Amino acid sequence: MNHINKPKVFIILGPQGSGKTTQAVYLSNALGWQYFSMGYYTRKIQSQKSQIGKLSHKYYLKGKLFPTYLIESIIRLALKDYDLSKGIVFEGFPRTIRQNILFEKILKQNNIDQPYVIYLDIPKEMVYKRLASRKICAICAKPVSFEENMNFKKTCSKCGGKLVIRLDDNPEIIRERVALFYREIKHVINHYRSIKRLIKIDGTPNIKKVSSLMFDQLTKLKLI
Repeated sequence: MNHINKPKVFIILGPQGSGKTTQAVYLSNALGWQYFSMGYYTRKIQSQKSQIGKLSHKYYLKGKLFPTYLIESIIRLALKDYDLSKGIVFEGFPRTIRQNILFEKILKQNNIDQPYVIYLDIPKEMVYKRLASRKICAICAKPVSFEENMNFKKTCSKCGGKLVIRLDDNPEIIRERVALFYREIKHVINHYRSIKRLIKIDGTPNIKKVSSLMFDQLTKLKLI
């Protein structure tokens, strides 16, 4: 592939428990780019008593994907906090082809080229195993990586808050969310594969190894 213009947007996608938050934060810090977490903004909005917040919380508890109109409201509101002339690493968004159409429309409106997708690939069995013990901070909502969780930590390394199991991480909701993710994400993956903007990374090794694999691949493709 011949890459002339370096991208301003990377999207990191992967199934629940694949470590995409950790890798998105790593990549944004390494590049000096901004970091955007759809999960963070949806949780932030849910904590508010607005109509959008209440509706978001309803979908969250059911383990269902947010409808496109709700996603659009959240994404446009969130992007007001960002400098769109600079690089951004998006994490966990877009997850459906409708969301992607909306996302590419917003990028085009801001004169930003199509993004590259970095997909962290892990077996479904590993997804279930990691989600079964996943925790977040009850105060700042910082997710705890599966490696940190293996050390049986009880408090957040960022703010000292208590670590708790996410509301949507009970077995029944986990199965529903994972099945829904795979049904929807395949269309997004196929789209970026067809336009040669998909980069698959093995997400099964430890965090440092996955970071190294990702950075090496981006360097090899001359994207950074």
